[in-house]
Amino acid sequence: MEKQRLASWHSGDYAAEWAGDDVLADLLDLPRRISAALVQDSGIDVLHVADLGAGPGGYLELFLQAFPGARGTWVDSSEAMLGLARQRLASFGDRVRFVVGDLERLSELDLEPVEAAVTSRVIHHLSPASIQAFYRGVHELFVPGGFFFNLDHVGVPEGWERRYRGIRERFTGARKRELRPHRHDYPLSPVESHLEWLAAAGFEAADAPWRAFYTALLAARNARISEQASSGNVTVTSVGSGIEIEELQRARISRLPTATTWSTDSPRNARWRTCPRQRFGRAPLEAPAASATCSGRAATTTGLPTAKSACERTRRSPSGVRTR
Repeated sequence: MEKQRLASWHSGDYAAEWAGDDVLADLLDLPRRISAALVQDSGIDVLHVADLGAGPGGYLELFLQAFPGARGTWVDSSEAMLGLARQRLASFGDRVRFVVGDLERLSELDLEPVEAAVTSRVIHHLSPASIQAFYRGVHELFVPGGFFFNLDHVGVPEGWERRYRGIRERFTGARKRELRPHRHDYPLSPVESHLEWLAAAGFEAADAPWRAFYTALLAARNARISEQASSGNVTVTSVGSGIEIEELQRARISRLPTATTWSTDSPRNARWRTCPRQRFGRAPLEAPAASATCSGRAATTTGLPTAKSACERTRRSPSGVRTR
């Protein structure tokens, strides 16, 4: 019986029945639109969106409509869901890439850097340790300033989940027919734990902008990389696909060596295995070369990195078996 439950998401009939009678679809439309609006309001240039554990692809569909210039990557472990998603996302043509893979082995999927990533009703199936590993892995995907949203079921104080389940159908309607149960091995983690884990993974202070019953939208943003020169009065900020240079004070800029600090840890640099100078072109100032180490996390050097600097991606590989 246990093996049958685990295999259910890979059954075409089961996936179609679940997706075709998704009673929460209307309820979850609002938080999905909230997440897209938050990204739009930030003003960042969205080039790539990933939907992790995407199922039929509804969340990705909304983001591709909101950002017509963006490409999307659909990720799920279910071949049955892949068939449904291809139908739903067919109008986007080659803007969508489909990846069948395990979210607990995210680093093995070779995903491109993203400005936005979303996931919906998937992560609650993982253990707390695997959720934390997943958050760390997702953080590695982001360019500076990117947004992450997890729309999922969360833990509530004792007794309240039963009460919420008792009344939820009054607002969502009941399924036309009862589905066979699928695997739930772990208690739902409360919002507070998720927010702590997101912060520990490297995201800026996270929040829960929406919640209904025991389902919540968790929102987090990857920090912008900004390093101020100790004596050059120049801030070099890596944002999206380029570098912005802001003069903090009126200062005489010459070709003499300065103490400007360059950040070399852009996730886009690390993923594409290029060096900062190769990625962004010539730097505006000539300064003595210094070695740099790129690890996908914070790494800086005084002076300009040399063309021979090695930029290698550090990946975290969560363990365990992927379930929904």
